[in-house]
Amino acid sequence: MLHTLLIALATIGSIAAILVFLMSITRRQKRKKMQHLKAEFHALLEQYQLHPDHSQFFEHRIFGLDSTAGVFVFVQDDEALPQAVIHLAEVQDCKLWKDGVEIKHKNGKQKETSEEYISAIGLSFHRKGGIITNVPVYTEVLDGILEKIPLHNIAEQWQLRIKNELGQVKSAHREMAG
Repeated sequence: MLHTLLIALATIGSIAAILVFLMSITRRQKRKKMQHLKAEFHALLEQYQLHPDHSQFFEHRIFGLDSTAGVFVFVQDDEALPQAVIHLAEVQDCKLWKDGVEIKHKNGKQKETSEEYISAIGLSFHRKGGIITNVPVYTEVLDGILEKIPLHNIAEQWQLRIKNELGQVKSAHREMAG
């Protein structure tokens, strides 16, 4: 009996040690990734001589808004659109963007119902010339399902902040023209 108990304790201890080791590797990788994102973010700030008055660091992306220069800047852990500097003078509107599928089905009473499955949420910058730039705030692949609601709320906050800046940029242009 004592022999079995010792084997069980040794097994549990080994599994715990392996889990602690794997968790430390994961933390180290996250820290390295964030250091890389921060370095890219600061390089963009220096390149464009920006001083953001609003910035936010996420696990997979960084956003910044320089109200004085009228510029939104971001870097993210995504090869499709890793970083961008968006001049708000070129932006006509900023909307909340959602990507996913809508599933329609009929219930027993032949009434059609639908469910929306959202896999990405972000900011959609509608620029002059019909150019649209979608900047993710949440993606299911990178962030996981548990982060959808908090990041959706953050996306709404950034949309309002940018819309406010767009209003100020447009009124400044009207004052200069008038």
